[in-house]
Amino acid sequence: MSQYRPIVIATTITVLLAYGMHLYAADQSTITSDDLDRVYSAIKQNNWRLVEKEVTPLIQRQSPAQRYIVGRLRYIYIFSLAIQTESGHLKYADLKKKLAIVEKRLVIQPWHPVSQNANPCFNQICADKDNPSLLVTTQANSNSTQIYSFENFDMGAPINIASFKGQNARLGGILDKIEINENLPKAEQSNSHVTWFFRLYAKDSFIDYER
Repeated sequence: MSQYRPIVIATTITVLLAYGMHLYAADQSTITSDDLDRVYSAIKQNNWRLVEKEVTPLIQRQSPAQRYIVGRLRYIYIFSLAIQTESGHLKYADLKKKLAIVEKRLVIQPWHPVSQNANPCFNQICADKDNPSLLVTTQANSNSTQIYSFENFDMGAPINIASFKGQNARLGGILDKIEINENLPKAEQSNSHVTWFFRLYAKDSFIDYER
């Protein structure tokens, strides 16, 4: 397993740790810096079962003031499931159940370079060639031999990202639908692999540029 992808996600967590945790009143729903430290430690260990274990209770907390932190953690949760599916530690039936808790919820990607029209759009943010209101990312491993997810963010109106080419940005939105590769159960039975795991469709989306 390449170290590239864990480093990308770990960078996201680093941003979370710096995200003004002291501004929130301490109560049972608040996500603390200690909570995030445990997630960050699990990612550094490349232990994605532990990442899932640490993140799961955090994304189920009712913490409106920290909704953007929770949105980023939901994405990390999805990514942890993809890595476990790739390694064979997570099977289709369990994957389907686990993904259900993030549907209809806010998710926010880690930072990616804006590439406008790359095809395929591996680990970048690109404009969809057929729909000017859609921005897309294909999350894959570092050599693009395993696709974790095709991610589609509906911006609600045409958007031109050409002037931001080369900058880093992240996409967020309400995860409206998750489509799991229907060939995954057959692949498990034959001990073979699939080229991709799931498609994510988000609505009410936004793009946030790194400043």
